Amino acid sequence: MTPRSVLARLLALFRPRRLDRELDAEIQTHIEMAVEENLRAGMTPQEARQMAARRFGPAEPMKEEYRDTRGIPIIEGVLRDFRFAIRSLRRSPGFAAIAVLTLTIGIGAATSTAAFFYEMVLRPFPYQAPEELVMVWTTIPDQGIGQDGSSYLNIQDWKERNRSFSGLALVSRDESETLLGGERPVPVRVARVSENLFPVQRCSVEPS
Repeated sequence: MTPRSVLARLLALFRPRRLDRELDAEIQTHIEMAVEENLRAGMTPQEARQMAARRFGPAEPMKEEYRDTRGIPIIEGVLRDFRFAIRSLRRSPGFAAIAVLTLTIGIGAATSTAAFFYEMVLRPFPYQAPEELVMVWTTIPDQGIGQDGSSYLNIQDWKERNRSFSGLALVSRDESETLLGGERPVPVRVARVSENLFPVQRCSVEPS
């Protein structure tokens, strides 16, 4: 399909009635020409018209085939359904209001769900090469402890013997503190960290 034919099909979507009138006129012209030819062959006017109609065949299948070739059937079907929906809604204002309200609630819920999913699952961490950030735990298999905090001395020892990571930083478990200075105290969740936490997060990989 050439660009010109694609453009012609797109333009046909915006003037279907005019094209239908032109098609009807063209079909009628061909029938009249066949009638005149039959009249010259010696037929009566009635016989000439009947023979012309019989030779030309049913017009509706031909019109449908022409409509399929002049436009884009998928888009035409969508536009036809949209126009029908608009007419149906105009005839039933109450149903239209309920439908619009339902669509609004549904779209709002879907948007909120998509935004939450993006923030919690799809959005990457704001660090360089976040896939290389890992958390190291202390394990005590004899006591059935798979993840446990580590002492500061252990972490210092890990730093000295580290041969696998570009940096190690300390992060304590979530703690609760009270924020003062406002109208009333506000409980907040905090974590105690070492001074190199942010450099480790930001520079987990050296720029190339």
